[in-house]
Amino acid sequence: MKFVDPENSDPRYLVLNAAYLICNKLVIDMGPEMDNYLGEDILQGLGYTGDHVLDAELIPVKVGESWFDKGCSFFIKD
Repeated sequence: MKFVDPENSDPRYLVLNAAYLICNKLVIDMGPEMDNYLGEDILQGLGYTGDHVLDAELIPVKVGESWFDKGCSFFIKD
């Protein structure tokens, strides 16, 4: 949610919004934000930074970029 709406990083907002989305079986459409971020590049996967749930942040990783250099501690290949 921080990737789609980076201005709202208050933990209370994130937790309540996540609970609402889960309870109502809704999903966040990351397509437009991902297209703006990637441009002509190809997505290699998604990295996650942070030590715990409230610090976790999703980082899209383009082909040719290093997820480790971006500070990610976990990576999921697309």
